[in-house]
Amino acid sequence: MDGRGMEKQQPVWFHNATVYTPGGVLHGGRLLVRGMSQFLASHGTRAFLATTDTDERRKLAGVVQGIVRAAERGTAGAECAGFHLEGPFLNPVRCGAQNPADMRPISKDELDEYLALAGDLFRLITLAPEYEGNAEYIDYLVGKGVTVSIGHSDAE
Repeated sequence: MDGRGMEKQQPVWFHNATVYTPGGVLHGGRLLVRGMSQFLASHGTRAFLATTDTDERRKLAGVVQGIVRAAERGTAGAECAGFHLEGPFLNPVRCGAQNPADMRPISKDELDEYLALAGDLFRLITLAPEYEGNAEYIDYLVGKGVTVSIGHSDAE
């Protein structure tokens, strides 16, 4: 491609809503998010949501804390604009690469823990609304500023 005459064009920046680590899942903390930030920026991404996968509550809380620390301290590359909680509130019959043993119905107590840890950095959640009453929490999450996405669902 001949780029002559394009000197005044603005660069294109990408915003990526779902980003896993090169290994596939986010189980690391602040340093891992910083590395992701630099890698993504080198490929034209300006901002991203670090994405978790299904795991035990205690482990997910630790991952959320690491993401929040990285986002609050800032990153040298692409901005970590918060996190996407993909699971554990998914339907085990549509687990994909996620561990079905760690999938569970939503509990308000668990949601409130993640909200308390992350505040407005809890940006996106993927859940299966038909699974064990998960749908009743959608309005609650939206009211807290969390975008709700349907995924790993067996809903018809």
